Amino acid sequence: MVRSFVVQFHADARVGERRLAGRVEHLRTGDAVHIESLDELLRFREAHNEGDRDLSPGNPQLEEYQK
Repeated sequence: MVRSFVVQFHADARVGERRLAGRVEHLRTGDAVHIESLDELLRFREAHNEGDRDLSPGNPQLEEYQK
C-alpha cells in the first residue's frame, strides 16, 4: 500500500473544466481530505509521497515497516 491512494470525484466534477471536487485517501496512513481543485489533490499526494519515499523497495526502513 506504499504510494497508494483512492480518489473519488463528485458526480458533478468536470475535469475538462478543471472543476475537481471529491475526496482523496492515502491508504497506508488512512489520512483523507475533501478536495476542490487539482492543486489540492497534488499537494496531498506530494505530502504523503514524501513519507512513502522512505518505504520504497531497497530501503532498509521498508523491512522494518513490513514487520
